[in-house]
Order: sequence, then structure tokens, then C-alpha cells
Amino acid sequence: MVTLVLFLVILNVGIFSLAFYTYENNVSAAKEIAAAEEKVIATAFANDTQYLSREESIRRVMSSYCEFYQKKSIYLSIRFGEGEAVSTLPSGLTPPEAGYSKEQRTEESRFFLITEKLPDKEILLVYAKDIGYLDEDFKGLVSVYVPISLLASLFLALCLFFVLRKLASPLERLRAATEEMVQGNFSVRAETKGSDEFSLLGKDFNRMAQ
Repeated sequence: MVTLVLFLVILNVGIFSLAFYTYENNVSAAKEIAAAEEKVIATAFANDTQYLSREESIRRVMSSYCEFYQKKSIYLSIRFGEGEAVSTLPSGLTPPEAGYSKEQRTEESRFFLITEKLPDKEILLVYAKDIGYLDEDFKGLVSVYVPISLLASLFLALCLFFVLRKLASPLERLRAATEEMVQGNFSVRAETKGSDEFSLLGKDFNRMAQ
């Protein structure tokens, strides 16, 4: 039983460690993609507004950016000084300081945020991408791994049970022979097939009985 339990624990820990490792790799890859997307958006917005000096014109450009990227689960915000000019950021999100990034969870989902100060302008661009789908993917992965793990554990447990039972059967027969000898049957002999430890023990038992 100890061998069986230890085997199943190691098997399941290995399976779920693999699932978690896959999940962490997906999160890292999503963050790298998000950082690259943010750079592209910031560069494009800076180019589109480099000759615009009026705040209202910049707001209109950002509004078109916000509308376009929101369809891709990317949320943007620009700030002129302390005030927020245009934003599609979901409520409850707190942008990081300029030049930094962070993860943040809300009741609805999970977001990766980046704040960047645009060159030649006193404008802060806040980028937020919804990466909650990774959590859903992980839950889906776990929902697949759990039944596979249970079926594999059951199958391997049965296999291991019969293997251990077969290995223990010579010892059980030797115990039965010993019981007969205790009751006075000195003609009993143990089976000595093979050359493993049980067979050697059976030969020693037969010599003792002789």
C-alpha cells in the first residue's frame, strides 16, 4: 500500500506540475506579446500625433485607437498631466507608474498593464490587455488532466496491485507451509521455482524441514 500510494502521488504531482509549467510559460509568452504590442501602439500613436498640438485633436486620434483596439481586448488610456483625457480601461484598474508594467485582477478578469510616457509630449499612454483567457485555458487544461490522471492512476494501481500480489504469492505459500509445520506436518515442502530471493528462502526452509 505504501508503494502504491507513493507511486500515485509522484505520478499526479508530475502531471499537475507539467500543467502548471505549461500555464506559466503561456503567461510569460502572453506578457512578451503584450509588451511588443504596446510598443507598436505607442510608436504609431506618437507618429500620428507628432504634428498635433491641440489637445482636442490628440483626443480624437486616441478615441479612434481606443475604439479599434477594444475589439481586440486591448484597452487604452491617455493622460495629459494629472487628468485622464480618453480611456477605455475597465473600472477598478490602477495603472502602474510610467515605465513600469504589472498584472492586476478584477472581479471580471485579469489584465496586464503598461504605462509609457510618449516622447516629446507630456502624455502618458496606458495599455491594458485582458489575459483572463489564460486562466480559462488553465482550468480547461486541468479539467482534461484530472480525468486522465484518475484513469491512469486507476489503471496503474490495478497493474501494480497484481504485480505486487504476484511477487508476494511465494511468500504467502511459504507462510502456509510454515503453518502446516507448526501443526506437525514435517513432510511439507515449499516451492522452489526460479532463483530469486523467495526461491532461495524456500530451499532454506526445505533444508530446515529435512
